[in-house]
Amino acid sequence: MNSKVFLILIIVCSILGAIVSMNRNNDTPLSLDNQVELHSLIPEGADPNTITRFEFFAGAHPRQRVVINRTEEKWYVSSYFNSLARSERPNRMLKAVAEFKGEFRAEATDEQLTDYDLSNKRAFHIIGFNEETQKTVFHILVGKSLPSGNTFMRLAKDNTIFVVNQNLRKGAYMATDKFDEIPIADPWLDKQIADMPDAVFTKVELTMVDKTLVLEKNADDKWEATQGDLGFTLKPTAMELFTKSLTTLGALSVVTPE
Repeated sequence: MNSKVFLILIIVCSILGAIVSMNRNNDTPLSLDNQVELHSLIPEGADPNTITRFEFFAGAHPRQRVVINRTEEKWYVSSYFNSLARSERPNRMLKAVAEFKGEFRAEATDEQLTDYDLSNKRAFHIIGFNEETQKTVFHILVGKSLPSGNTFMRLAKDNTIFVVNQNLRKGAYMATDKFDEIPIADPWLDKQIADMPDAVFTKVELTMVDKTLVLEKNADDKWEATQGDLGFTLKPTAMELFTKSLTTLGALSVVTPE
C-alpha cells in the first residue's frame, strides 16, 4: 500500500469517527419511564387532590370496608362512628397514588387475573371518590406481592397488569398479604387526647358524678386538696406522674357515642 492511499484511509477513518462521536453526543438520553415503560396508576386527567372519600376493602368481603371522608382539611372515619382520623395518613395515601407508576407485565384474561390475586374477588380494592361531582376518581386493585417487595396492580375494569415497587396493602395498614383479610379502622383513628409536652400544671380539677376534687400547688410548691379534702397528704411523686400523663394523653380506642 503506497503512502498516498494510506493517507486517504486515515482521513476517511477520522471523518467517520467524528460523525459517530457527534451522533453520540446528540443522542437524547431516555428517561427511566421510557426505558422500562412506566405507567401512571390513575386514569389520565384524574386529580387525586379532588378526592373527598377513600374506601378500602377486600374483594372477598366487599361490604366490610373502611370509609374515610374529608371535610375541608380534616379526615373522618365515617365507617367507624365518624371518628376523627389522623389526617397525615390519608394524605400520604393520596400522594402515593398520585406518584406510583407501574411497569407493564401482561394483558390478562378474566381467568388469568386470579393467578395474580387481581380478580375482583381476590384483590384488595382502593377507591378514591369525589362526593361533589359524585364520580370515582380512581379504583385500584392490589394483588399478590413478590419476594422483591413489588406488587401486582391493575385498574378496575382493565385487565392490564402492572408491577409496582410499592405495596399499597401495607400503605392501608393491612397486617398480612392474605387476599381475604378485612381492613380495620383502628390505624386511621386519631386517638390523641392531649399533646402538651411542655405544659406545667399548678391546679387540677377532677369532676365526678357525686363530688369534685381540686388539687393545687401551695406556696411551698407542694400539692394539696383545696376542695373535696381526702383527709391525707398527697404523694408528690404520684402527682408528678399524674400531671405528666396529662401532657401526652392518648386513647386505646374509640367506642360508639351511644
